[in-house]
Amino acid sequence: RLMAERVKAMGVSASDSKLLKQLKALPDHLADLNRLIAQAEARAESLESTACFGVDVQRMRREQLERRKEIDSLRERYGLRDQMISDLAGKLSDGKVEWLEGVKPMVEQISNCFGDLFANLHAVGQVDLLVDDNDLSASQLQILVQFRADDTTLHRLSASRQSGGEKSVATILFLLAASTSTSTHAAFCVVDEINQGMDAENERRVHQLILRASGQRQYFLVTPKLLTALSYSDKMHIHCVLNY
Repeated sequence: RLMAERVKAMGVSASDSKLLKQLKALPDHLADLNRLIAQAEARAESLESTACFGVDVQRMRREQLERRKEIDSLRERYGLRDQMISDLAGKLSDGKVEWLEGVKPMVEQISNCFGDLFANLHAVGQVDLLVDDNDLSASQLQILVQFRADDTTLHRLSASRQSGGEKSVATILFLLAASTSTSTHAAFCVVDEINQGMDAENERRVHQLILRASGQRQYFLVTPKLLTALSYSDKMHIHCVLNY
């Protein structure tokens, strides 16, 4: 790309292989170009002060002036590029601040609600925002849970750490926290077979929490089985699908 800019700045014809070869030999960095200029000027002065041994000093002078013009052009292009990079960096920084100002309060509210829901199960839950400073799109939410009273450490929700039932409980409580947060605007939520793998006690508690949350959002709970003696609301509608 830099070579193409050199050729364009010099107005060099693609057929002028000699000059193209000379342009290609020029260094890419500004400091190296300045050093090359200083060496060329010193060589020219040395040649002018001697008999020059038949060297065409005027031709060398012309070449020096041509290279100086090329270097000035490249300096200008470097300056424009650096300014463009600086402007983009400023916009990215402003965008990051604006994004964090909007996301952090939302995550904090979801985390507080998540913790309150976990407290109903005599457990502890928390949601953290992990920000990737180099790539905001790689940022993520981290769900931390503690199910056992003898373990005071919050552990990241993972495929290997918790049981299937614990993962199901944490998942539905996170969805409940996210959907009931005033920062989110879900018109309705669909929960598909979330009670699979739960023990009866947790399933009953989760059902009660969903029932409580349904006063703020509409929920569609799809499940192949339900416990007996569950609490229901007059606003709930039950559809039994039979497949013979």
